[in-house]
Amino acid sequence: MHHWYAVHTKPLKESEVEALLIKQGIEVFLPKVRSTTPRRRRPDAPFFPRYLFLRVDLERVAVSTIHWLPGVHRIVAFGGRPAVVPEDVIVAIRERLHEVEAAGGLAIWNLRQGERVRVSSGPFRDVEGLFDRTVRAGERVRLLLMLLGRVCTVEVGIEDVEPVRVKVPRRTRGKGRWIRQVEVP
Repeated sequence: MHHWYAVHTKPLKESEVEALLIKQGIEVFLPKVRSTTPRRRRPDAPFFPRYLFLRVDLERVAVSTIHWLPGVHRIVAFGGRPAVVPEDVIVAIRERLHEVEAAGGLAIWNLRQGERVRVSSGPFRDVEGLFDRTVRAGERVRLLLMLLGRVCTVEVGIEDVEPVRVKVPRRTRGKGRWIRQVEVP
């Protein structure tokens, strides 16, 4: 009987594994979402990085044939038995992807904790603060903002936040040659 299973892949190998599984005649679902982040290397990013789903009858196809594919880390299993992903979960993921696509894509920033950010819209527009962490599966972020002389935690949508890049002046000309600061009288 055919069931859905989750496959854990090696980093950035989701599409490669998807192509290999399709070539073997296995039904594959790799949830991808369009990214609205500028200068992103991959415009269609996996919704679940390093994971994809396959629908297969494991009584007919040996688990080892999937495990030994290039780029596959393992099939998600509990107690040594591959975990079955219910059909409802796959349907819910597809519906969520349609919602995200209808909203124009998913804003994905590679922010580190403590990095400076600016709120681009909403009631805190143009307020700068520090990135704390993502919440609710990457839809919202928690920021530390200085408001009324106090540090406050605020949750805003990830699409309402942009990183503040500070340009550091160059100190060398390359190969260790320092730039001399000439004082003008």
